[in-house]
Amino acid sequence: MTMASRKADASAGRQGRSGLLSGLRYCLTVVLLLAGQSLHAATRIDIILSAHTPYYDELAEALKARVSAQDPAARVQVTLARNLDASAISSDRLLVAIGTSATELALRQFPDNRLLSLFVTESAWLNMTADQPVHLDQRAAIFINQPLERFMVLATLLKPDMKILSTALGPVSRQHKPMLEKLAAHHNLTLVAEEIDEHTNPLVKLTPLINRSDLFLAIPDQGIFNRAIARWALYLSYKRKIPVLGFSRSYTQAGALASLLTSPQDVSRQAGEWLERYINQDDEALWQAFEPHYFTLELNLYVARALDIPITSEEAVYQQLVQRLDKDKTP
Repeated sequence: MTMASRKADASAGRQGRSGLLSGLRYCLTVVLLLAGQSLHAATRIDIILSAHTPYYDELAEALKARVSAQDPAARVQVTLARNLDASAISSDRLLVAIGTSATELALRQFPDNRLLSLFVTESAWLNMTADQPVHLDQRAAIFINQPLERFMVLATLLKPDMKILSTALGPVSRQHKPMLEKLAAHHNLTLVAEEIDEHTNPLVKLTPLINRSDLFLAIPDQGIFNRAIARWALYLSYKRKIPVLGFSRSYTQAGALASLLTSPQDVSRQAGEWLERYINQDDEALWQAFEPHYFTLELNLYVARALDIPITSEEAVYQQLVQRLDKDKTP
């Protein structure tokens, strides 16, 4: 064998080994990719609706789109709570419960599943999870009720010269009285609060309360309480030309100066961010209860004009509120 042929054989051997290694690397890459796809394919999210309402349906569709954009392999199923087949849901699936009744069902029937609860109040969540402390490391919730501090800051923005803030507290909201007193003192306000129950005549309690106040703050409570307070508070405040700060769009439409609320878009945005973190990281910080990060401001400009409160636009007040809240966070 000549020197040239030996060199050719050696070169061919090296090329063969190089080709074999390249082939092995390619196969390994394919296997890893397929394994990754398999893991993603196993990611299942079940969205459970308390009922078919425009808000709930809109939120469910927005979350499906958000998850698909992050992970096209993820499978998301939307089911009405009363139609749910418990036997078809394995314990490795993430449950997203929308509304109180869906959350109650998820906690009761699927104690081993991870759960994200949406469109629930803080008080409802605490009541539902009070007897399940061992599972809180796999439970998360995004509350729908806005923090009281935001209401207080908004009140001082809308009526900066006010001195006395009044409110009515029901069976659920009375627990917030110490915090309201603390916040009022922080903003140099005097808080006047009346506790009202089912045996109390709201008109008798609210009349002197609103007569001596500069602004009435409506605090969310049980449905019957909310309706009774809204009816009389709006009526009395209109007579006395006292602004009302509410917590829903219907409050503003009925005559409140403004409302601070968590809209479906706000919930969708925060829940979408949570799901992105769950898909990409799934870290321990996810498993807790969260206050709403975002809020929606509703202003009634007609009421503002009637009360001689100078408001240029809803957007201007919103930006002022954001700036004030950010400033208060600064140490």
